[in-house]
Amino acid sequence: ARSRTVSANIAVAKIIHSLADHPIRCLAAAQQIERHLWTRNGSSVAGMALNYSNAPLCRSFRDLDLTLVQLSAAGMSVGLGARRVFSLLISRFSMDGYLCDPERRSATGSGGNGSYATGLGAWVNPPRLQDPDHAVVLSESFFATLCILVTELPPPPPISSSDETWLRQSIRRELIHALAAEPRSHSAAMTAASCAVGRRDESDGSAGTSGGGGLFRDVFAQVLKEVGKQKSQGSRAAAGPASFELSPSCCDEYDPTFFHLRRQEHQHAMDVVASLRKQKLTKERDQNVSSDAYCFPLVCPPPRAHPRFLACRLMLHLPPMDAAIRRALLFALFAGSWLPPPDPVRKPEEGASPSSADAAGLNISVSTETASGDVPVMTFSRRAMQAGGTGTNPFPNKRGASFNEGDSNTPFSADVVAGSSVSFLEVLQLLTLQVHTLEECASLHRLQSDLDEEAKSLSAGLSINSYLGRLVRIPESLVDVWALLPYPEGPLKSRGSGEKRGSILGLLIALYEHRADHGAGPSGGQDETGDGHGGARSLTANGLKWLLRFVNALVDGAPSVAAAVKSATNGIPIKASTASSSGAGEGGGATIWSIDDNVRFTISGMLSNLPDLWPKPVDKSLEKESSANKEKKERGKAAQQRMLEMMKKKQSAFVESMGTSESGGEDKVSGPEEEEADLCIICRCDDADGENNGPLGFLGHVQRSRVGQMRACSEAISKANEGVESYSLFQRYRVVGHMGCQVRETEAMDSRPVFCLPRGSIVTVLKSTVSDNYDILSRRVLVKHVSEDTGKVTEGWASVQSSQGYVILSPLVSLCYENTRWGSTRPIIRQCGHAAHLKCVETHTLSLHQRAAGEQPYDGRFAANIDDGEFLCPLCKQLSNILIPRDGCATLNDAEDSKAESDDAKAEKKSPSNFEDVFQRLLTRGTCVGKKESGSYSEIGQKALADFGSHLMQAMAVPWDRSTGSRKKKYRRWHPSIQRWDYEEEDDSLTSEAPTTVRSILRLFRQQHIAWAAVGHSAAASEAAVRGVEEVLPFGSFSKTDEPWPGYESGKDNDPMVQELTRTMAGAAGLLEVLIFEMSVQLSGTTPDFDGSEPSAIGKCLADILCGYSWSIDMKAAQGGGANLMERERLTLWSQITALMSAMPCHVARDGMLSQRHEARAAAAEMWVSRGLGTNSDVSGEPPVPLAVKQLFQDATPRLPDIEPNWGSLTPFANEDSPSQIPFRPAVATAFLYMPLLAWDLNTLAGAVFSSILLDRNEFPDSEDILNCARLLITGRMIQTLITPHGFDSIDGMEIDEEDEEGRWDQTEFQKEGEALAKLYSHCRTRVLM
Repeated sequence: ARSRTVSANIAVAKIIHSLADHPIRCLAAAQQIERHLWTRNGSSVAGMALNYSNAPLCRSFRDLDLTLVQLSAAGMSVGLGARRVFSLLISRFSMDGYLCDPERRSATGSGGNGSYATGLGAWVNPPRLQDPDHAVVLSESFFATLCILVTELPPPPPISSSDETWLRQSIRRELIHALAAEPRSHSAAMTAASCAVGRRDESDGSAGTSGGGGLFRDVFAQVLKEVGKQKSQGSRAAAGPASFELSPSCCDEYDPTFFHLRRQEHQHAMDVVASLRKQKLTKERDQNVSSDAYCFPLVCPPPRAHPRFLACRLMLHLPPMDAAIRRALLFALFAGSWLPPPDPVRKPEEGASPSSADAAGLNISVSTETASGDVPVMTFSRRAMQAGGTGTNPFPNKRGASFNEGDSNTPFSADVVAGSSVSFLEVLQLLTLQVHTLEECASLHRLQSDLDEEAKSLSAGLSINSYLGRLVRIPESLVDVWALLPYPEGPLKSRGSGEKRGSILGLLIALYEHRADHGAGPSGGQDETGDGHGGARSLTANGLKWLLRFVNALVDGAPSVAAAVKSATNGIPIKASTASSSGAGEGGGATIWSIDDNVRFTISGMLSNLPDLWPKPVDKSLEKESSANKEKKERGKAAQQRMLEMMKKKQSAFVESMGTSESGGEDKVSGPEEEEADLCIICRCDDADGENNGPLGFLGHVQRSRVGQMRACSEAISKANEGVESYSLFQRYRVVGHMGCQVRETEAMDSRPVFCLPRGSIVTVLKSTVSDNYDILSRRVLVKHVSEDTGKVTEGWASVQSSQGYVILSPLVSLCYENTRWGSTRPIIRQCGHAAHLKCVETHTLSLHQRAAGEQPYDGRFAANIDDGEFLCPLCKQLSNILIPRDGCATLNDAEDSKAESDDAKAEKKSPSNFEDVFQRLLTRGTCVGKKESGSYSEIGQKALADFGSHLMQAMAVPWDRSTGSRKKKYRRWHPSIQRWDYEEEDDSLTSEAPTTVRSILRLFRQQHIAWAAVGHSAAASEAAVRGVEEVLPFGSFSKTDEPWPGYESGKDNDPMVQELTRTMAGAAGLLEVLIFEMSVQLSGTTPDFDGSEPSAIGKCLADILCGYSWSIDMKAAQGGGANLMERERLTLWSQITALMSAMPCHVARDGMLSQRHEARAAAAEMWVSRGLGTNSDVSGEPPVPLAVKQLFQDATPRLPDIEPNWGSLTPFANEDSPSQIPFRPAVATAFLYMPLLAWDLNTLAGAVFSSILLDRNEFPDSEDILNCARLLITGRMIQTLITPHGFDSIDGMEIDEEDEEGRWDQTEFQKEGEALAKLYSHCRTRVLM
C-alpha cells in the first residue's frame, strides 16, 4: 500500500509538473523562433510560430498555454506555485547562471574558510550558449513573457448574464492597442476587438456570430467611441472607408508587451503613444507648473483578474525575481557585460611602480586616458591569476555578451554608461507592475483562505517596508565591487549620496543620471528623448522618472500608495515628514504603514538632489512668450489653409471653363477625377510621364470559382425538399457500377431480386431507410426506373454503395458538372480599381521575390503566394495576381487618322438586310489585319496583354501536384507534349509529313477562352449572389432578388461594377487582338501576308455560331444528290472531325475534374489535329488516332474514307461572304469555336460576343446591335431550359412574379409574350423532345 501511495504521489507530481512544463517549452520556443534563433529550420517553423503567437489563431494556441502556466503559478494544490514556475521559466529560457546575482569563487580554495570580505576570487562565468548574443535575446523574451503572465490573467466571472463589465474591459484593452499600432477602419477594428471574446462568449454568440452578437456590437460601438477618434481623410475622404486612431485621452493605458501585437507593431505603437502622451500632457497640464511636471508610468495597473489566478502575480515579489531584475540592470549599466568591470590599479606612490617583468607577469595594461570628472585609473586583466594561469578566454568578446573582465582596455566610467544602448524596458515594466500589484498581493493571504502555505507566507511578508528594503538590498557578492562604490572610491558621480549602488534602486539612479537617453537634459529630458531617440526610449525615460518619484514620495510620507502614484504623476512632491525616530506612522499619524528609519534615510539620501526629478518653478515670462509663439504658429497655419482653399477654387473655376468650352459643360468634374484615377499607384505617373514603364493597367485578382455549381446545387436541394414529383437532380441517380444495380423487393439485402439495371440507367430515389439527418446517400434506397424503350416502370430497393465502398449509384447533380464538356470551375475576376504600370508591377513583384529569397519580411508574406504570382495591391492591400491592360494599349493608332477612318466607315456603312448580316458585320469587321494594322501594334502593349493571358492561365491551374509517387514515375515517361495542358509545337519537332506548325497558338486559344469565361462568369456571379433562394420561415415563404448592380441608374459612368466589367471586357478584347496578330505571324509561314481584306477565322467562327451556319446545312443538298465529289469529301471530313470535337473537353481550369489520363488523351488529340496526321499515319513518335475517330471508323458501314495527311487548313483568315468551308485545325483542336450555340456555356459565349464586338474602334456597336446579340443569347438560354427534362416548373407549381402583378405588363403584352413562349415550347418539343 505504501509503494502504491508513493507511486501515485510521484505520478501526480509529474502530471502537475508537465501541465506547466510543456506550455512553458512552447512559449520559450515561440519566443526564440520569433527572434530568429532557429533560422536554420526555414520558413515553415517561422510560419508555425507566427500562427502560434499572433491573432487570431493565438487564441487557440499561445493564449491557452499562458492560461495553463498562470493556473499552475497560482498553486492551490493543483499547480507548482509561483516560486517553482519562476524557476521553471528560468530553466526553459536557458537563463540559469545569467538572471541571478553574480557569484565569485573563494580565493582560498575549496577547502579554505575564505569569504567575500577576506578573499575575493574570480567571477563565475555564466554557462556557455551556442552563440553568446543569444543570452541578450533570451533575457528580453524572458522578461516580456513574465510581463504577459502577470498582466493578462483571465477576467473575473460576470455577475449576471447581462453583465458586460469584463467584456467591455477586454474590448477596450484590445482596441487601445490595435489603434495604437495603426489607424484602422471600422471592420478592421471590430476584427481586432473580437480577440477579446472568450470561448465561452463565442458559444453564447457574443462575438457576433449568432443571435447574441448584438451585445458585442453594442459594447464595441461604445468603446470605439470612447477610445478612438475618426481620422481626418483630407481631400481623399471618398477614396476609402473612414479610419479610426487612438484618442490621446487613452494613451496612458498602453502596455509595451501586450500579447496580441507583434514586436514590429509595438515599435510603431510606442512612437505613437509617446507622441500622444506629450499631446495629453500639453493639453491637461496646469498652467502654474512647468512642462516637465507630468509624467506617466511605463505601464498602467494591470486589469482586474479572476480570484483563482491572482496568486500568479506573487511571482513579481519573489527574491529570485529581484535578483533577475538586479542582474539585468547591471547588464544595462555595464554596457552589455554580464560581469562587473575589473578593479583599477592605482598609480603607485614614491616610484614604487612594478617592474616591466612584473607587469608582464601580471598581465597589466596601463591606461593613461582620464575621463572628465573621474579619477585616473589603470586597468589590468586578471585572466592569468583568476583562470588558473591560462591566458585563453573561453568566451568571444561580443557586444552584449562579454563575460571576461579584461577584454577591453577602456576603463569603466560615466562615458561607458552614457554610451550604453542596452534596453531595460521590460525590466522597468516589471518594477512598475510590482508597484501596481503590491497592495493586492499583500492582501491575498487575508482574502483567499485556500492559498498554499507558501503563497500565504509570501503574501503575509509583503509590505511597503519590505518592498523598500528589497529595493536597497545589495547581495553579498556586490558589496565591495569597485564599479558600484560611491564617488570618489567608485567611478560614477551622483548628486545624491551614491550609496547602495549595487541595489535595484541604486542601479536605477545610476542609469537615470548617466544614461544619455535617460538622463536629465536641459528641459528635463522628456522632450529630448521623445523627439530624438524614439518612442521606446521616451516611454522608458518617463517611466524611470515616475518610478523614482514614486519611491521618493513613499519615503517622504505619502499616506497611501494611491497618493504616491498621484504625486509621481502630477509632479507635486509630498511635504517632508517631521516624524520622530519612532516612525512616520507614530509621529504624525498620516500613513497607514511604518518604514524603517534606516531604510527611509538611506533612500532619501540616494534620491536627494537628483537632477530634474521634480519640476522646477515656472518662469511666467517664458510661459507667456511660449504661448505667444504658439498662437503665432496657429495663425500662420490658418492663413496657409485659406490660401490653399483659394487656389483650389481657382483651379476648379479654370477646369470648369475649359470643360464648358470644349465639351459643352457635360464633364466638368469627371475630367480631373479620371486623370487622378489613372495615375500609377507605384510611380504616381500617367501614361505620358511613365511611358517607359509600359502601359497602365488595373490590378485585379482572378481565381477559380465553382459558384455556378454551388448555386445549382443549392437550388436543386431547395427543389428536392418539395417532394418526389419535383424531379430534382438530387433525386436522380445514374447506375455507375460496372456490374449494374440489383433491385430487390424489400429493403432487406436477402429479399427477392426484381430486376438488374444495366450500367447507365437513370433512376429516381423515392425513399431512404436512414433518417433525413444522413441525407440521400444512405445505404438502402427505394428507386423507380422507367424504361426508355418500353416505358415499363420498375420499383424496388437498391444500394447506393456496397459495404466495401464500391459505388453503385451516383447522383446526377455531380455528374452534370464533373463529367461535362465545360467543367465545373470558372474564372472570377475582382478588381480593386487601382492602376499601375506593367514594369512598375514587375519591379514590385521582383522585390518581393528578392526579399523572400533572403528570408526577409515583405508585404503580404503570409497572405499572398508569390510563387503563384500573387501580391498585395501596394495601396489598398487587396490580393492581386493580374494586371488588366487598359483599352487600346495594343496599338499605336493616331487619333486623327482613327477619327478620319471612323468618318469614312460611317459614310460607307450599309444597313444590313437581316440579322445574319448584322452578326457577321459585328464580329468580323474588326478582325481584319492589314499592313497598316500590323505596323501599328505596340510591342510593350502586346507584352502587357501576353502577361495578362499567361497570368489568367496560371491562375486557372491548381498549384499542387495531383499525382502519387508511382504515378509521377509513369507520368515522367510520357511524351513532353502530352504533359502540358495544351500542345505546343517546336521547330525542331517537325516531320516531313507535317511541314507547318501551330507553335503556341493553342495555348493562346486557351487564354482567350479563359478571358471570355471571366467576362461572362464575373457578371453572372454578381447576379447569382443577389438572386434569392426561397426560404420557408415561420411566418411564410420568403424569396428576394436584389439588383446585381446597385446604383447603376444614378451613375452609369461611375458605377464600380460597370467599370470593372468594362475593364475586363477591354482586356479580353485586347487579348483577342494579340491572338489574331500572332495567328497571322505564326500560321502564315516565314513571310506573313497582311492582306487586310479577309476577317480572322475566330471572328468568322463566332459569327457562324450566332447565325447557325454549320457544315450540316449542306447535308440536305448532298442527300438529294446535289453535291459533287469534292463537296461530299468535305462533308465526310466534317462528320469525322465532329465526332472528335464532340468528345474534346473545353475546360477553362485545370483543377482535377479530369484525370491525368484524360488530360493526356486530350493533349494527344490536339497534337494529332494540329499536325494534320490523318488516320493512316505510322510515323514513329507521333500520337495515335483519337479514340473517337477510331470508334467512328469501326462502327461506320460502309467504311468511311480515310482522313488524308495535312487535312484541313492553317490559314488564319476566312472568306467574309460565305461560311467556312475548310476545317481550321487550331479551332478543331480546341473544339469550342465549332460548337453550336445550344451546346455552349452561354455565359462564356456572351463574354466572347460582347468583348469581340469591341475590336473595331472606328465603329462601335450601337444599342440596337447589342440588343440583337442579347436577344439571341437569351433565346438560346430559354431553349436550353425548355429542352432540359424538368428544366422549368410546371404551371401548377409556378408562382407569378410579384413585379409582373404590379402592372409592368398590360394584358396585351402578357398575351403576346405568352403566345411567343407557347410557339417556342411547341417547336422545341417537336424538334428535340419528340
